[in-house]
Amino acid sequence: MASSTQMATSGSGRERLRASSSIKNRYETLWLTRFILRLLTVFCQFCSRLQRKGLRSSCKMCLRGLHLTTFVGWPLEKIQHASPKKKCLDLSTARFLGPFENLWRIKKFLNIGSEKHLKKALSIVHGYSIKIIRSRMLKGMELDGREDLLSRFASIKDSNEDMLRDIVTNFLLAGRETTSTALTWFFWLVSTSPDVEKKILDEIKCVRSSKVITTETFSFDDLRDMNYLHAAITESMRLYPPVPLDTVSCKEDDVMPDGTFVGKGWFVTYSAYVMGRSEDIWGKDCMEFKPERWLDENGVFKPESPFRYPVFHAGPRMCLGKEMAYIQMKSIAACMLERFQIRSLKEGTPEHILSLALRMKGGLPVLLSKRED
Repeated sequence: MASSTQMATSGSGRERLRASSSIKNRYETLWLTRFILRLLTVFCQFCSRLQRKGLRSSCKMCLRGLHLTTFVGWPLEKIQHASPKKKCLDLSTARFLGPFENLWRIKKFLNIGSEKHLKKALSIVHGYSIKIIRSRMLKGMELDGREDLLSRFASIKDSNEDMLRDIVTNFLLAGRETTSTALTWFFWLVSTSPDVEKKILDEIKCVRSSKVITTETFSFDDLRDMNYLHAAITESMRLYPPVPLDTVSCKEDDVMPDGTFVGKGWFVTYSAYVMGRSEDIWGKDCMEFKPERWLDENGVFKPESPFRYPVFHAGPRMCLGKEMAYIQMKSIAACMLERFQIRSLKEGTPEHILSLALRMKGGLPVLLSKRED
């Protein structure tokens, strides 16, 4: 009969084996996730076009006067610009997938592995942000006597180059992933809901007929009148929020309204994805794509409390780009749906991949047919 010491040694050996197997599985999952993220650039051509459109729109509206056609002498589509931004997002996501909570901190301190690549990618994006700021400083922050968001932040008394750099970087990163992700799910939902598509087209025709619109695009006032389109985009983000999870850090000890204590330095995570599918919040039809839930009896868009619909966050941390994002999405959606019939080639409900943004696995292959009328 084996001694207690032998049994303890054997037991600890099995524990080490299980721990080793668990770590191996975590690394395999991390590798597979990275592999899928890389494959996305090959398969998601449709979404990539939306990303570039969203990025250019963000920069024209927030960093007015800047035309994103080159990056240090290279075209926008070249890897010198597009790849570092994507790497920053993907490698930041990988921090949450490590087998140990602080593994990424160790790698960052030693400047090895993924943290070394993240540092390099971020330095390229930061370099471009600094280039934007210094270029604007030379030309003058106010162009044609008007201000944009960058000008307003620069006018803050305590602003400095590092602060402005971080703000520009946020717009460059946020304007690429979130808008394109939201539009990808929106187009898929609309392509599988002919009744919703018809109502959007009827609204677009009504806006065009009620005003003298000679251009192919729509003005801010035209887009503001598209209440049903606004409701449809909002409803699609309820089911498929661009950022499904958000984590905040508690600055000081606090107590939530329900009495839950939250200590200083604790992380609190909420899921807009889960909340958007909660029957307690949205009723028994919470899983249905139903834009009408956002309209009043007169067909005018009726917003909900941001604490009930936290897609753009709530309170003092409300997303600064909310209105700009809606303008981008409504403009692209209206122009696309007016000109083309979009049919998804996906079978069944698309899967999503693990990322900071709720990206569609494999992208959205579609069949575009030009409308005759």
